[in-house]
Amino acid sequence: MSYRLLRGGAVVGILLTAASALTACSGTVSDPTTTPAPEAWRSQLSSVMAAFDAADESALDALFPSHTTEHLQSIYHACSAISSTGRRTDASEGDSPRLIVVKISGVAKGDESTAAHCDFQLYWNDKKTWELN
Repeated sequence: MSYRLLRGGAVVGILLTAASALTACSGTVSDPTTTPAPEAWRSQLSSVMAAFDAADESALDALFPSHTTEHLQSIYHACSAISSTGRRTDASEGDSPRLIVVKISGVAKGDESTAAHCDFQLYWNDKKTWELN
């Protein structure tokens, strides 16, 4: 690193160094358009599905402690009403590589003549935790 002195003793090298440091740091900031969710999303999805199958609403609270109970209840009630027999679960990357869009379809528990479906999203946030939407 070299420094050049200007008249009056100002150091230009410090400004260049600061600009370089900012540029270098920007590469480490998590960019939702390029940073994928970890492969562990499959495990997270399995845990969510297990909570639906076990009719264990508290398991969702444990998986997503930062969410309100009311928020989780709406997803839980819609998705746990689908019978695990013949259920179809499709998961794909959303608009961002960190977003996993999940669509569940099948028949309603207790009424095989009624089709049922629910959708939710798993999102890997900057805090490196999962969110359920």
